[in-house]
Amino acid sequence: MSSLNPCAPVFIPSPRPLPPIPHYLAAVNAAGYAFVAAYPRHPLADFAAEEVRTAVDERALLLHQKEELREKMLVFHLNKFLLGTEEERRVVKSKEWFKKQEVSIVLEYKTTCAKLGQRPEVGHWFF
Repeated sequence: MSSLNPCAPVFIPSPRPLPPIPHYLAAVNAAGYAFVAAYPRHPLADFAAEEVRTAVDERALLLHQKEELREKMLVFHLNKFLLGTEEERRVVKSKEWFKKQEVSIVLEYKTTCAKLGQRPEVGHWFF
């Protein structure tokens, strides 16, 4: 019973890094920062700085929406699978149920991932 051994090393995974910024957002950030640095007193410098902040805020919002949708999908799946009747459990495992879900929550999650330039991991949750 090595898992109960108090001297056994404990594996603590490092936090996952943020996904890379898509190239178009990186270009907006670089152009905005370069413009503000080169022309700090230019009338459009405030506008460029605001555009950079907006791009960063939109990305943060998308990441937040992605996490909310992931949680919603998992909770819905677990509610149906663990709390449902035997018939509902069979429905969860059928492809027809998955196709119906793709129209709503899963499709929205995939769209959010696409906006972030990421691949959705939906297939890992529905076994």
